[in-house]
Amino acid sequence: MYELIKQAHFIAIFIWILSMLVALFSLKIGASGRFSKALRGIMSIGISFTWLLGVYMAYFGGHYISLWFWAKLLIVFGLSGLHGKIAGQLRKNEKINSYTSVISMSVLTLLTVVLVLYLALLKPF
Repeated sequence: MYELIKQAHFIAIFIWILSMLVALFSLKIGASGRFSKALRGIMSIGISFTWLLGVYMAYFGGHYISLWFWAKLLIVFGLSGLHGKIAGQLRKNEKINSYTSVISMSVLTLLTVVLVLYLALLKPF
């Protein structure tokens, strides 16, 4: 059962992060309100399942006592904050005027995901 939950967690992460990246670029090009609303819904589903399945795995896998888990959790809180910023911009349908902002937020998102994967897969401490 744990392995099935872990696979579902990875799928949820994929949906969440991919939808965040698509949202950033759609904010740059000024996508329609209907598309923004649908994208916000997909992002919400992704983050919700990521958190729910992650909490389940932390509890039943006994990871909550590990230092790497707390470092990962701190980073995921930051990523969730970035999600909130992007979702808010989608809700207001605010266009991002600078490609630099889009690229920097995209790179920040991807780097945090790589760091989380490093902590989760290698459990360095």
